[in-house]
Amino acid sequence: MPFVTDPQRNSRMLSTVVIAAVFSTVLLLTSCSSLPALTPTERKILNPASAQDISKLEHALAEAVHALAAFQRSAFAESPSRAKSMRLAALQTFDRSLVKFREAPSLTLKKPKVEELVQVLTLLRGTMRQIAANPDAITSQDQFDLLLQELHELLRTRSVIGVYISSAANGVRIDKVVPGSPAEHTGLRAGDIILQIHQTPVKTPKQMIQTVSGIPPGTPVRLKLQRDHRLLEITIRPTLASIFE
Repeated sequence: MPFVTDPQRNSRMLSTVVIAAVFSTVLLLTSCSSLPALTPTERKILNPASAQDISKLEHALAEAVHALAAFQRSAFAESPSRAKSMRLAALQTFDRSLVKFREAPSLTLKKPKVEELVQVLTLLRGTMRQIAANPDAITSQDQFDLLLQELHELLRTRSVIGVYISSAANGVRIDKVVPGSPAEHTGLRAGDIILQIHQTPVKTPKQMIQTVSGIPPGTPVRLKLQRDHRLLEITIRPTLASIFE
């Protein structure tokens, strides 16, 4: 696959980093000088799946999923010209998401599940182009539906909002909010008690996890919660639990 780098080249580069690190350690012990900063290339080798890289991939995946949904909705457009316009716009968005995957650090994509994900997305892109060229092609539509099902299996039960939770008398208590998560972005705090999800009472942590996991990533979710003695309602969009680490 285009994401996998040359193993011999990686080995040579990693050897260079190791030698440089050993040499720097000797200098530190003999002259008390500080270690030199790693170059961007060395940092990429030593930490290929940085939090920033993973965040970019997660956003690209969410963008691809939204584009697929828009492509599906084009079948219900009010006119053929409108349907064509929707399909082309969805394809452009989907193409951008694949470009982001191809630009990602190669070592980040060595996980088997991630490789499978990239393969499915690539096949979906080809099928979408076939449908755009011939919307009445039943074979292409059947293939598209099968690939969507495969993508769903890869991603199912992976939505999260980024909180650690425990039981509470009248709901579920947030014990900790994960930095950079949807929960932090929407203002959830440790100590908040989640009472309802989409007007359905939340009684146990297990129930909440199962409910959130089954919601497609990026879908608006209405939460009712108690903060101190106030009742609040907020909208949050779950994201994918990372499959890139």
